[in-house]
Amino acid sequence: SDLQNFNATTNGIDFITVQSSETLAPGVFNLGLFTNYAVNTLPRYTDETTGRSNSVSDSIVAADFNFGFGVTNFWDVGISFPQVVAQDVKIEGSRGEFGQKGLTEIRANSKFRLFGDREGGMAIIVSGNLNVTKNNPYVGEGGGPTLNFEVAADTTIAKIALGLNIGYRKRSPGEKIADFPIAPLQDQYIVSAAASYLAASIDTKFILEWYAGYPTEETETVAGRSVTSAEVLLGIKHDISDQTSIHVGLGTETGNGTASADYRIYVGVNYAFGFDESSVAT
Repeated sequence: SDLQNFNATTNGIDFITVQSSETLAPGVFNLGLFTNYAVNTLPRYTDETTGRSNSVSDSIVAADFNFGFGVTNFWDVGISFPQVVAQDVKIEGSRGEFGQKGLTEIRANSKFRLFGDREGGMAIIVSGNLNVTKNNPYVGEGGGPTLNFEVAADTTIAKIALGLNIGYRKRSPGEKIADFPIAPLQDQYIVSAAASYLAASIDTKFILEWYAGYPTEETETVAGRSVTSAEVLLGIKHDISDQTSIHVGLGTETGNGTASADYRIYVGVNYAFGFDESSVAT
């Protein structure tokens, strides 16, 4: 649904899904692979099965292939290819589910750092989502790409890093798909925040994040769910070397929102390399 759900950053710097102001050094590439297992994210249509239950009614295994590149000292770009790897839908009757596995959308981003250093700063991020899932009721028939405009700010206090992203998601919704009790999503305000603690002796960060999307206007959706989406996650980032970091963590919804998971488990790895490997940020 291209909501602000679990989207790991393409540059792999600082946090998990929340952007810091820092960019990749010039000539440095980052390759990332993240996979997550999410429970109860799909819509259910019948009166008996709308809303949420304590049992697992559906689960999805998704993977994101991320590529980032540092263009200058203050500019990096990235692209991500989200995939549905597997799904298990246990409910009967009318429901939403992916008709096939594979690519669901293409996400691209560009970040410009306005000012700052390793201790913090401010940046602007422009990104876009191109839906490739057919009959996606959240996009609509003939819907166009989604554009996101964000400001990212961060600071460091001793071993604690803090980050905040605030932005606007501009949608190009298409026509409502017939026989779906879901209308295409409209524009959203997006916000996310992060805090991390660095345990330098073991090269590990403990990260807490929260991210959400708030619609500028309500649209029709499945009963028991809101078009507002919000999740919180707790994760660990361990630096194996200056080039390689691994991630593991879990998350849950903070509101009964569209595509928000009852719970989510994720693992990931980032590998950075380039012309000046000593300048790779960690």
